[in-house]
Amino acid sequence: MNIRIPTNKDVPAILEIYKEGWLATYPNEESGISRADVEEKVRQFTHFNINEDSFVAENGSRIIGVIKGVKGQSHTINSLYVTERNRGVGTELLKHIIKHFGQGTITLTVASYNQGAIRFYKTNGFNITNRMIHSATTKLPSGVIIPEIEMVRVI
Repeated sequence: MNIRIPTNKDVPAILEIYKEGWLATYPNEESGISRADVEEKVRQFTHFNINEDSFVAENGSRIIGVIKGVKGQSHTINSLYVTERNRGVGTELLKHIIKHFGQGTITLTVASYNQGAIRFYKTNGFNITNRMIHSATTKLPSGVIIPEIEMVRVI
């Protein structure tokens, strides 16, 4: 597995990983989030802004994961999606961006009902804060907002 900064030619594969990740993660009847609503949202995914805080994992020439963040006084991880879970790809991408960030605090959000992701981040040193997030980024076409919790890690 190789981890690198993405190029424009990687964008179609990255968008597919985002779409697959959203469809696998966000439909949740208890939260009033239908699969149809999530499908409508992912149809809107048409671009990915590459920055120096974005990385892809590849196996040969195939993109198998993507992580995107923002390096600053307080670092942020905006997203982490992989094509296959429990294969170490997410862990390697997370280690890579943490090393890239260097010192400081890293903040991320995760769907409050996504117990697998919450366990993953806890295993990797993140702690849940008491802060619930309601972001326009996770607003679905129906108007429902995916409930998110904040997690932090100090490096």
